[in-house]
Amino acid sequence: MSVQARQTLPVSTLAKLAFRPGRALFIVSAVMLAALLYWAVEQLLNPMNVPVSKIRVQGSFMNVTEDMLAPLSKQVSGVGYFDINVAAIQQQVENLPWIEQATVRRIWPETLAIHFIERQPFAVWSQGGLLSVRGEIFRPEQSTYPSGLPVFHGPEKLREKMLKSYQQFSRLLAPLGMQISELKLDRRHSWQIDLHSGMRLKLGREHEFERLARFVRSYPRIQTLERGNVKRVDLRYTNGMAVAWESKSA
Repeated sequence: MSVQARQTLPVSTLAKLAFRPGRALFIVSAVMLAALLYWAVEQLLNPMNVPVSKIRVQGSFMNVTEDMLAPLSKQVSGVGYFDINVAAIQQQVENLPWIEQATVRRIWPETLAIHFIERQPFAVWSQGGLLSVRGEIFRPEQSTYPSGLPVFHGPEKLREKMLKSYQQFSRLLAPLGMQISELKLDRRHSWQIDLHSGMRLKLGREHEFERLARFVRSYPRIQTLERGNVKRVDLRYTNGMAVAWESKSA
């Protein structure tokens, strides 16, 4: 008579064996998901799969032209969305003489957005370049200079003083309808104003605003003398002025 031995497994061990297929499926799924994510990232980082195909530029375009930005457009076109160096492009845009400030950002999935603020010219700086309304000298191509700007002659370190004084001189001359074409401040801090009419005003080194105001008050009486067009007025006198006229044509 033979006896067959039987082994009884604990319930906990049976439970573990029963769930092993599920664990295997979970592991396989996790590996596949990780592989899929890796592939997706690889695709996104591939410039050929997500290239920049649109460049959106916003600004006033008063003196900035599309031709100025064309090299930048060619440079970034087709470059991968994640490969664009935003900081470098912003610096490149701000290096353009006419641009004061720029911001650059990416817009998913294929756009590079550029917004810029132009420098506002106030005067032509006689030693080269333009003077902005903020008192900064910048040097764009001369062919892009706006017409009708006054010309400033003076030491560069005094450019802000010249800008502010020009504004005050202009306010004083406004009642006469006179406009300044050139403003000069020499090394001795002596002022000279040339008007669009061709008249020259010499104001000297001190009391320049008071002297110009005296000219404005006196000019209506000067006109009554009918000696011709006024060529030059020297206001460097304490209580008067010297007036030179152009000769009347025959």
